[in-house]
Amino acid sequence: MLPDTGLAHEHPALVRAAYGSVFRVLGFLPFVSSARVSGSAMATLLCEDPVPARSGVYLDHRLNEVSPSARATDVSYQEAVLRDSRSLLAAL
Repeated sequence: MLPDTGLAHEHPALVRAAYGSVFRVLGFLPFVSSARVSGSAMATLLCEDPVPARSGVYLDHRLNEVSPSARATDVSYQEAVLRDSRSLLAAL
């Protein structure tokens, strides 16, 4: 969940209003990130030497090790996401 990304600009007015008010409050919850926090975590993983995590682990937006979800370990789901992502990129 990244409530401050502007990704809801095409949603109905009620959803946009929720993103602008209710969802901003959610940013204080530990399972919700912001674009800035998530981007900083990604930059840390890409740029720090040595990498701040061992290979093959799953990390949250705060770089804490977490257990993968069932979908993350489902190979057919992974293949579907890859296929759909390539399809979306091909349309650009």
